[in-house]
Amino acid sequence: MTSELIYTAGIYTGDGISVTLCDDRKVSIGRWKELQSRMITKQELKEYAPKAKGIAIICGRISGSLEVIDVDCKYDTTGTLFDRLMEAIGKDLSSMVSVAKTISGGYHLYYRCSKIDQNLKLAQRPATPEETKANPHVKVLVLIETRGEGGYVVAPPSPG
Repeated sequence: MTSELIYTAGIYTGDGISVTLCDDRKVSIGRWKELQSRMITKQELKEYAPKAKGIAIICGRISGSLEVIDVDCKYDTTGTLFDRLMEAIGKDLSSMVSVAKTISGGYHLYYRCSKIDQNLKLAQRPATPEETKANPHVKVLVLIETRGEGGYVVAPPSPG
């Protein structure tokens, strides 16, 4: 997997997309904040590769004004969240995004836009009594959010 991650990182950076390598908990290996303003070097990729389990795309201006909508279906009690979102977006706009399925069964919608904001919560719901019982600190669960300036998402070919 290490050689595949380095190869893919080269493709992403060659297309002007800033990346970092991450561990199995989606945590960046190395100082990813720096990579919001510069591309990762080949030396850094080689250095981080032995610990890497995945690759993450850094959103925002550094990646050509790339933004991602993160749809977290694991908190969807209806089982229809993604389909309803795509229907609301419509065929014209949905044809302009790239979609990747996440390891947790959600989706990332990749697109470029002229104005990039920071990460924004777009849809959330209150935790159910069962969810609160399992984790008393959780009051609200985020269903849909953006990853913009200051955000990143785990991306293919990461496991899952």
